[in-house]
Amino acid sequence: MDMTTALGYQRFDSRMHAISAFDTALEGATRRVRIFDDRGDFYGFDRRAFAESVDGLMRRNREAEVLIVLRDTGFVQRHCPRLIELMARHGSRIRVLRITGSVRGFARGFVVVDDSVVLRRPHFEQAVTFWDIDEKAIAAAHGVIDELLQHAGVAVSPHVT
Repeated sequence: MDMTTALGYQRFDSRMHAISAFDTALEGATRRVRIFDDRGDFYGFDRRAFAESVDGLMRRNREAEVLIVLRDTGFVQRHCPRLIELMARHGSRIRVLRITGSVRGFARGFVVVDDSVVLRRPHFEQAVTFWDIDEKAIAAAHGVIDELLQHAGVAVSPHVT
């Protein structure tokens, strides 16, 4: 059973439960993962499980892509060597970008996996996370990420740490 669609709408009140939901979504990914987050620490981009899920996606589908847009890329650059190594290995299929300008104050997070699930964080200062499989919620999250991409700055380079 595909857990990404079986869960329906859920609310997670702790970081631990949000990470578990995030991991479940990543495990079910087949084509594309798009993330907007503060720094990458909430979902644990420094964890081995995260790196293994991303690497597994890249190996399962040679056209798969992971896009990570962050307000601050310092955490990734300093604490996520596995992710940086995956960026070097898989090239432009994994991109980490930093937003600039006035949108840096935007404080809501989104994870969209394969147009099948969205994880939403109403505010970076809170652990509350919502899991939703509604097509309109997923489309709205894509729209927000697309808008934030217009303010994306220089990409994190896997060759400079």
